[in-house]
Amino acid sequence: MLIVLGIFGYLLGSISVSYLLGKYTAKIDIREHGSGNAGTTNALRVLGPKVGVITLIFDFLKGFLPVYLLYRHFIYVDELVKALIVGVFIVLGHDFSIMLNFKGGKGVATSIGILFAFAPRLALLAVLSFIIIVAATKIVSLASIGTATWIMIFCLYIGIKHDSLPGLIITGLALLLIVRHHSNIKKLLIGEEKKISIGKGEGK
Repeated sequence: MLIVLGIFGYLLGSISVSYLLGKYTAKIDIREHGSGNAGTTNALRVLGPKVGVITLIFDFLKGFLPVYLLYRHFIYVDELVKALIVGVFIVLGHDFSIMLNFKGGKGVATSIGILFAFAPRLALLAVLSFIIIVAATKIVSLASIGTATWIMIFCLYIGIKHDSLPGLIITGLALLLIVRHHSNIKKLLIGEEKKISIGKGEGK
């Protein structure tokens, strides 16, 4: 059953709403515009606030809903670890989408959705941290990396001290998120990372 759920999670994660909305509302491939990333920030930058918000909500929900429902409501998945494993496959699908030739987004909104599903207070702190960093720097990637870094350190500590597999799984997701920002890290180091901007939508 877990294998089936994992496959379902990967396929669900592979649905790239920013790519689909770019194709059907603006007649463009979002991967060929802006940063080239099929995620919320680039959707906001290239396609405008409406598509950006829709992308954010969908990416959040595809992480939140499956993990929440599996963890809270379905008897046959009676452990948080199993629900989180499905969540990992959702993020892998988002980051390495089968519909985008195994390319995709960076998993920020989806990972936050997973965190909200079982640790809402920690997730709220993560969102607050993200907002503060964006407000101070106007750099979304820095906020994502900074927030993921302290979550990774905190969850690694919890995972080791309390022998908590969920803590270690979240540590792994946070590390993956940081690694997926490798190009942004290079730009940050040389001072070339772009600040947040909101487009009016191309192709309209």
